[in-house]
Amino acid sequence: MALVPIVKAVQRDNQVDIYGPDEHHLCTIYAGDEPNDGLKAYTLGSVTIRRGTMYYVYDAQGREVWCVYAPGYALTGRRSAATRNTLKSHIDALRRYPTLSGVGSGG
Repeated sequence: MALVPIVKAVQRDNQVDIYGPDEHHLCTIYAGDEPNDGLKAYTLGSVTIRRGTMYYVYDAQGREVWCVYAPGYALTGRRSAATRNTLKSHIDALRRYPTLSGVGSGG
């Protein structure tokens, strides 16, 4: 099965819609209802969403591939190098661009 890249992630209210090439809708993920919840970052292969005190990482099919407790940003423990690198890149992006949660937001 070929991996479909994530081209765009758009948050609308409490859901995030994930799109592939040619604006093809891949899936919808619940984004939470709290003020700080929602889309935080995305790459070609994953989407990071904050709900409460957790960051959840999903693949293009909307399957949860990892979660991390938000306040500690801990990147240690039994995780694959790919998972650690994905989380690290998303967290680094959040630190560099704190308004990244607005990327992809639209009406």
